[in-house]
Amino acid sequence: MRFALLALAASLALSGCVTTPNEPPKPIELTAGNGAMAMNVSVDQSAGKNYYIFTVAQFDPRTRRVIMEGDSPKHSAGFSQSFNLQDAGVGFWKSQLPAGSYAITKIQAKLSTGMGPGQIPYGADPLAVLLVGLTVIAISEATVDELSFVNESGLLMADAPTFEVESGRISYLGKIRVTTDSKSADFPEYDKDGHWDGTSMITKTQYRYMADYKYDELELKPYEEQLNIPAYPLLPQPLEVFKTLRFVLEDYDNQEQIQRSVQRQQVSAEINAPAAPEPGALDGKSRAELQRLYLDGKLSASQYETALKAASQ
Repeated sequence: MRFALLALAASLALSGCVTTPNEPPKPIELTAGNGAMAMNVSVDQSAGKNYYIFTVAQFDPRTRRVIMEGDSPKHSAGFSQSFNLQDAGVGFWKSQLPAGSYAITKIQAKLSTGMGPGQIPYGADPLAVLLVGLTVIAISEATVDELSFVNESGLLMADAPTFEVESGRISYLGKIRVTTDSKSADFPEYDKDGHWDGTSMITKTQYRYMADYKYDELELKPYEEQLNIPAYPLLPQPLEVFKTLRFVLEDYDNQEQIQRSVQRQQVSAEINAPAAPEPGALDGKSRAELQRLYLDGKLSASQYETALKAASQ
């Protein structure tokens, strides 16, 4: 991508944990006043030239300003995903956070050029706090591209994906997928001396790297144990901005005007949306039973929220 780097006063200092393939992730145990966020992340094979860094930080909803403590966000979290170093490019991000308003503040694409003298221990990179399955990554001089959702003044931009974290609940954000759109373009074909005869052309395939998105609670099923379900009820938090936009991480090479995002094709309402439950059908059901119905696709998000409120009265 060719966007100018838009950063906060200093680079984000994030906190997280590293897991190993032989040590299954431990279920979340929320401490007082904390909730958690969870998000599926995947990287298509076609987009595997980079590893990708995602960061979130808390902001003040009145001013849309990231809440800082010194030179760093007061509450933040991060996740890194690499296709080349992670089977099938599939990851799952969960982070415990204090209750409040949060936003995705950056999506970065870091292109490693191979093992070299500029190797950096993974734990020493303040922007990379979690690489699933590995404790160390070595990178040489690399190209770092960044899509920032925070301007030079530390304020969230209008298209920043925002969400809420509530104490004692799991905020599920959906799934961000790094994918590519391809197109063919004709370029002059130069000879070995760098000359062009004015007519010879060569067709090349170009790729645009995209941050795409979908929200589907069924994506959570493999991770229910990690989220300690049903101990902590789910808080659906679709990232609304993605309903109309797909974000461009790197545009086509010959694009004259670099795009930040492209409009998503409007999708009609789901044909197979869960039918409204019969009157009284949910009476007396526990929060755990309601959550199970929701995760099994038998209750919509609005039906689930309504039933939870009724159960708590």
